[in-house]
Amino acid sequence: LVHTISHIWYTGLNFNLLEEAVGPEGKIIGVDLTDSMLKQAQRLIDEKQWKNVELIQSDAASFRFPDGGVDGILSTFAITLVPEFDQVICSGADVLRPGKRWVVLDFKLPDNWLRMFVPLALLITRPFAVTKKLADRRPWNSIAKYLTNVQMTELYGGFAYTAAGERPIL
Repeated sequence: LVHTISHIWYTGLNFNLLEEAVGPEGKIIGVDLTDSMLKQAQRLIDEKQWKNVELIQSDAASFRFPDGGVDGILSTFAITLVPEFDQVICSGADVLRPGKRWVVLDFKLPDNWLRMFVPLALLITRPFAVTKKLADRRPWNSIAKYLTNVQMTELYGGFAYTAAGERPIL
């Protein structure tokens, strides 16, 4: 599993669940641009004594997915921050093994009456570098473009979403 480390309060937050999914024989690769997030994740790895987690400092746009394929990709509150999100999703889709999934959990702007609260939401998320331009990005369209069996669920009144797609089985 390739895991884009969460850009939320506690990085590596998904590692416990990913560990359960891949087991001790599997491997988790955590990718983040910032050394501070990677240091937080490393503390968790050390605390839990996980031996199958590799951390890589890289911009998602220049990250090279492992050759030979991966069994899943998870991006948590990160892909929307990457201007080249379409390229990243395409590259990830290319290395997914058939029937395996790419899952995104991220923020978005609501398409309903709650949109009037966008200025407040942007003010609250300003410390995380969230802007209206970023929030208007639509990575779920890239998931639908490169993968099949796509599912999207809006969360928190449309301010967040999950989108998942599978690499087709040939």
